Amino acid sequence: MTKKITDAGQLADLFGEPSRVVKEAFCEHLEAKTRRFISLSPLVFIASGNAAGELDLSPKGGEPGFVRIRNDRTLLIPDSKGNNKVHGFRNMLQNPNIGLTFVIPGIDDVLRIRGRVSLLYGRDALTGSEIAGDDIKRDDIKGEDIKIVMEIAIQTVFPHCGKAFKVADIWNPETHLDAKGSNVPLVGQMAVALAEASKADLENV
Repeated sequence: MTKKITDAGQLADLFGEPSRVVKEAFCEHLEAKTRRFISLSPLVFIASGNAAGELDLSPKGGEPGFVRIRNDRTLLIPDSKGNNKVHGFRNMLQNPNIGLTFVIPGIDDVLRIRGRVSLLYGRDALTGSEIAGDDIKRDDIKGEDIKIVMEIAIQTVFPHCGKAFKVADIWNPETHLDAKGSNVPLVGQMAVALAEASKADLENV
């Protein structure tokens, strides 16, 4: 019979204690190394949850430097018009606690941040922010008009090892699938299929 893990003591028995370096690699604000990592990241995943505890994970992307740093305790993440579902934004209005994971293509390690988010109107909210890297000079953000800027009050900053990326071999071009050749279901196909499945479920009730 399969046993469930129900307390932190069982986790400790399974995994043991982390090293001193891992335990101490937390801070309440950014510093030079973590600012640099953010400046080179074109992709961040944002985890959010609503008041009922339902969770979402959404990617946001742009050119490296699209995430702006107001100061070492505040990030600004611009967002343009998408599919208009705005699940994440609805969550944030109910529960401002979020998690961020910054990714750099070709690099296995990631940077994680926990914080609290406020939603601000448009591009003007980026005024006074800066890009982290001294050698990355961009005064504007390309793309559609910015609809919302997420202002993140940083609570915890910590790195995360790249084991998952290494095991997945995600940056190896030889493992990459071709959308046509591999018959990967794309967003439009999945959306139609899910809508049809949901309709069938309702008809069978």
